Amino acid sequence: MATGLTDLPVELQARVAEFLPGKAELLALRCSAGSCKQVVTRAVKHHDVYKRFYARNSLQNAALVAIGRVFGAGCRYLNTVSGFPAVTTALESFVLSTGGLLNQLSIEPPRDNHITPDTLLILCRACPLLKNLYVPRVPNIQPTHFVAVSQACPLLEYVVLPTGGLSPAETYARQFPRLRELKFVREWDSQIHEMPICFDVIAVAAETCVHVTRVVIPRAAVTPDFVARLLETPLRDRVTSLCFTNFFGSFSPQLWPEAGLQLVRGFPNLRELAGPFENALIPRMAPTEFFEQLALAAPMLRRLSAVDIDDECMRIICNRCQLEEINLFITR
Repeated sequence: MATGLTDLPVELQARVAEFLPGKAELLALRCSAGSCKQVVTRAVKHHDVYKRFYARNSLQNAALVAIGRVFGAGCRYLNTVSGFPAVTTALESFVLSTGGLLNQLSIEPPRDNHITPDTLLILCRACPLLKNLYVPRVPNIQPTHFVAVSQACPLLEYVVLPTGGLSPAETYARQFPRLRELKFVREWDSQIHEMPICFDVIAVAAETCVHVTRVVIPRAAVTPDFVARLLETPLRDRVTSLCFTNFFGSFSPQLWPEAGLQLVRGFPNLRELAGPFENALIPRMAPTEFFEQLALAAPMLRRLSAVDIDDECMRIICNRCQLEEINLFITR
């Protein structure tokens, strides 16, 4: 005697539904019988259909709520633009529908419409398993909010929050002990042009964030004093990846090559290096000399990303470094 899908136990129906190709098929199954609503709810937890969901500001509130009600349980990564104030309620509803299983949340509001600190905390408290949080604009966020976010989401490994013109290393990083990356980059419109000025806070972050293996440092910050102080922290033995970025607030001065080499030399376990631009070295040091010294300073280096290097520098890199991967970028 033939057996229909609805004659099977709910657990087995859900297992079958996991093999349906997409959301149209899942919705059709959900509408086919009353009992199939529960089947689809179970199935989406293991289905790829909405594992990564990108909600744009053209999506209406009711639609976002409905999508969350049906597919939210399967969402693990949510990226949304908060296009108008009312969408916040729908966003809260969607996040709650994930059942606390969301592990990545990215909210990128337009410049004229931001999420509030209170809403941020509501969302974070609904995501105890969150590992990645990207919310760059939260007006009036305070240090107490950083603490509350860290308590709500103790597993966070990657965090982007507003810093009030300073860098994450000088503000909220110390509240998130599981961070894998420590950034010294200021916000793009920062009016604070001095080098990192809160080194007491940086030192605490270096002590607290025991999982950090990567640091991102603007070339403007790489001064002899900064390098010496940074290498006095536990980061010295932890860092395996270093990125010299060409961005620091609203201006991008050149790198001090000797200080850069001192920093590289101070990380004995360094295996990955990104930057700097070749033209960031001139006239302080010839690029060929820099790469000659780099090969001696970082014998463990296995991966290099470089910008606008010439043939002679490339020859030095290939002959002197024991690399496994090279990424070259041409901007000129």
